[in-house]
Amino acid sequence: MKKILFAVCVCSLISSACLFESSKLTQTPTNVATVDGRAITTASLDSTIKMLQKNVDPGTSVESLKAPAMDSLITHELIDIRRDSIKRDLDNDWEFSRKRMDDLDQTLMKVLFDKQIVAKVTVDTAEIVKYFNDNPDKFKDPEQVKAAHILIRRPVPDTSEAKTKKQKDKLLADADDFAKKRADGVLKKALNGDDWDSLAAKYSEDKVSAAKGGELGYFAHGRMMAEFDSAAFKGTVGTIIGPVSTKYGYHVIKIEDHKMAQAKPLDASIEDGIRNELIGNKQKDAADAYLDSLKQKATFAYNEEKLAMPESLVDAKTWIMIVNGTDTIFQTTVAETMPKYMRWKKIDTATLDDKKDMLSMLSTGYILRSNARDLALMKDPEVLKAYDDISNIETNLRLSRLLNDNEYDPSEQEVTDYFQANQLKYHEDRPLLVHHIIFQDSLKAEAVRDSILAGADFVTMAKQYYPGEPEIREVAYNLDYIGPKDMGPEFYAVAETLKVGDISHPVKTSWGYHLIKLVNRKQDKTLDQVRPGIRQNLKDAKNAQKTAQLVAQWRQKSVVIVNEKELKKFQPTEKNVIHIEAATSKTNGN
Repeated sequence: MKKILFAVCVCSLISSACLFESSKLTQTPTNVATVDGRAITTASLDSTIKMLQKNVDPGTSVESLKAPAMDSLITHELIDIRRDSIKRDLDNDWEFSRKRMDDLDQTLMKVLFDKQIVAKVTVDTAEIVKYFNDNPDKFKDPEQVKAAHILIRRPVPDTSEAKTKKQKDKLLADADDFAKKRADGVLKKALNGDDWDSLAAKYSEDKVSAAKGGELGYFAHGRMMAEFDSAAFKGTVGTIIGPVSTKYGYHVIKIEDHKMAQAKPLDASIEDGIRNELIGNKQKDAADAYLDSLKQKATFAYNEEKLAMPESLVDAKTWIMIVNGTDTIFQTTVAETMPKYMRWKKIDTATLDDKKDMLSMLSTGYILRSNARDLALMKDPEVLKAYDDISNIETNLRLSRLLNDNEYDPSEQEVTDYFQANQLKYHEDRPLLVHHIIFQDSLKAEAVRDSILAGADFVTMAKQYYPGEPEIREVAYNLDYIGPKDMGPEFYAVAETLKVGDISHPVKTSWGYHLIKLVNRKQDKTLDQVRPGIRQNLKDAKNAQKTAQLVAQWRQKSVVIVNEKELKKFQPTEKNVIHIEAATSKTNGN
């Protein structure tokens, strides 16, 4: 019979349809406090106290945690009230509302494309087969050659002493002639029957392929240098040709195989590729046609007076063009876009017609946005989520600016003072990484030390001589990092004097005689090493101070009611361990 052990953490709300019974399966959530009418439940208090218990001494009483837990929960509610207030105010922020709509466009356009284009475009099997038959050249394995080569590079002559072009050309020609003669010699050896792999290993200067017989594998036209490509594809299988000159040097080439181009069968992979290509083409055509139809029906209202004025005289919030009576392009967008348009058109000043041409180009996104609104896509779940995500990001950013002291930049003196006041944080309590071997006889210890100094491996000797069973000797020699209190004063006093890699003479302790090897030494951290962390700690402390001050102010102005009776009788829920015995088969007498 198999038994399965389930650890079930009972929460404050458990469905009445729960399959397992317990003495605390149902517990109605009770408000333990309210902050401006917002409830704090016993369930929240329960989870907060359990979180605090993870970071305090196990013996800490629940009673002592109730107050800090309540303060934390009240603070959380006070901050949440400000978060909600900031989020509500976003709708009245003209600049952000415009930016949010621009940021939302990507999701809005995706949903519009999915619903109006993707959902309406299909490709059937007949179209795939027709495309495959109509484009045979696209579905062929190309002509390929399999070859190996031996490369002889041209030596690079020293032309610094050449006084004339003729002298320089002579040096280069001599270098080329040297490489050519060497390659001719290799070709002759290969044609005379010398082992090809041995020749490649000995002579080829393409070190990547030389170790594997100069093997290049199969390659199609265009992959190799033109001269190499031409010679290889003209060569006969089984022959050795060359030398062939390329910019890399001279190649002796062994032709191993030659595959002619051949048609591929229409398999599932090719079908998928064709389907994707046809769908992509159809979607593009459908999208172009859809956009053209929207443009033909679109209406544009221009603010001619403001459009004709110099941009510096027009307020950023002034409307410049309205698309389809719903979507507005403001002067701020014109000011941002016009310089890019002028650089593209290569003009120094923009006429009224230039501005309208730029607005016409800019209008495409606004036309699609207007169409999406007409189709009620602003209420699409994906769009709503994106809208909410953008708002939440901005809300949290503004809340962070409110809670944090963003102007604070710790001075060097503050950093130094912090470092000096917290020396223990940067001191290594266990700085020495130590290996050791224990002996009962100091003479034996000295003899083993002499062997190690003569070249024997310390760990090997430790596993041989460390007292105890073999499995103990496998690990006991390694003490890891130790401090003054770990192995006694006699041991540490000697270990501390060693240099990394040094081995001590026998050191007597209550355990016996130790050979000590210092493997590594950690140094106390310097100010330069910890400066970035200290600066962040100081900033965090300043931010926490500002947050605490704000929360205190908010709390004074808020109505905070603590249900002292519920708080007093509250006790955290406990984990219930339920044993469930799985039924076993009764067949075969079981």
